[in-house]
Amino acid sequence: MNMKRVLFLLLVLGSMSLSAQNSQKRYRHHEFSSSFSVGSNPADKTVQDVTTQYIDAYQMEIANGCFNIFGASHLMLNFEYHYRLNQTSALGFIFGWGVSSNDYEGCLKSDNRDDLYLVSNGSESSRIFHIAPSYRYSWYRFSNNKCSLYSRLAVGAMRQHMQYKFGAKETEYADHSTPIDNMAVSYDQVKWKATYQITAVGFDAGLGSFHVYDELGYGCQGVWVVCGCRVVF
Repeated sequence: MNMKRVLFLLLVLGSMSLSAQNSQKRYRHHEFSSSFSVGSNPADKTVQDVTTQYIDAYQMEIANGCFNIFGASHLMLNFEYHYRLNQTSALGFIFGWGVSSNDYEGCLKSDNRDDLYLVSNGSESSRIFHIAPSYRYSWYRFSNNKCSLYSRLAVGAMRQHMQYKFGAKETEYADHSTPIDNMAVSYDQVKWKATYQITAVGFDAGLGSFHVYDELGYGCQGVWVVCGCRVVF
C-alpha cells in the first residue's frame, strides 16, 4: 500500500515537472520589431538653430516640406531587438534612420530701389541615425491575455548630418523663378550626440509569434510610433 502511494506521488511529481518544462519551452523570449515614427525629436533643434536666423531675417516660408507631421520633423524607420525576461520586463536595443528635407523662399521689397525685390531661397536636409540600449516594462495586461500596455526607456547616441544652403539677390521680378546663382551660405556638418527615447505608453496586441503595436512618447524615434510589427520566437 505504501509502495503504491509512493509510485503515485512520483508519477504526479514527474507529470508536474514535465508540464513545467513544456511551459518553459513554449514561452517566447526573443523578439524583433520594426516601425515608422513621426513627430518632433531632439534632432529638430539643430535644424531650427541653423535655419531660423535666415527665415526670420528674410521672412521666408516653407515652399516644399517633407515629413512635416506634428511640426517640422523627421520621418523615422526603426528596428528593435528585445529579450523578454518574463511577461513584464524586456531588455534590448533600438536603432533607426530618419530624414527631414525642406525648401524655403521669401520675397521682400528692396531698401535700395522701389522697383527691385530681394528674393531669397533656402534648402535644408537632415539625416540621422540612432542606437540605444532599451528597457521595456509591461504594466497592464488585458484579461484576454492578447493585449498589453507598457512603457520604455532607451538612452544612447545619435549621428546627425545637417546640410543647409541659402542665397538672396535683388531682382526686378517678384517671383521665385529667377535663379539665385550664388549661394551666400553653405552649411554641412556631422555631429554625434547623446540621445534618448521615453515611451509614455505603448499598446501591444497579438498572440503567438506575430504582434502589432503603437507608442506615444518623445525622443530619437519622435512622438508617435506607428505601423509597428513584432515577431516573437
